[in-house]
Amino acid sequence: MGGQVENRIDRRKLWWAGFLCGPIAGTLMMAAMALVSGPFMGFDGFNRPLILSLAGLFWGAIIGWPYMLLFGLLGHRRLYDRGSSGVGSYLAYGAIGGALTTAIIFVPTSLGGGFSFVSNDAILVVTSAFAALCFFGVLLATWLFWLIRRPDKDVVPPHEVAAAFE
Repeated sequence: MGGQVENRIDRRKLWWAGFLCGPIAGTLMMAAMALVSGPFMGFDGFNRPLILSLAGLFWGAIIGWPYMLLFGLLGHRRLYDRGSSGVGSYLAYGAIGGALTTAIIFVPTSLGGGFSFVSNDAILVVTSAFAALCFFGVLLATWLFWLIRRPDKDVVPPHEVAAAFE
């Protein structure tokens, strides 16, 4: 009976972590960009940073949810089965995922030859900025996932603890 309740709580935290980490990471990334770049872009008041933050929420969900389903949950399962429940393991896995995402964005664009009306250098600069944004967004989402899920705080079932002392 106790194991069923523990598993239900575990699944609930896993669901919330998977649901929230992408949109929250996108919102935080765009809010930070709005605050840092706002004075340089002539933001006049709170409207544009709010709109950028909402855009971050939207893009964090659109990009983050499929990414979480395809890469994040599989990584969590693998790390959890291995007993690697520390934040460092999760961030290392997130860095690998971020590097893959960056390669998926950057390599085809740099090899594609660009558009006739835009210089290749401009395309590479924009693509590099977007790839860096995605890389750090994946790391932030990974950290948020770990922070919500906290696999290092899971209680070991009593029969496993007893077996360790035998």
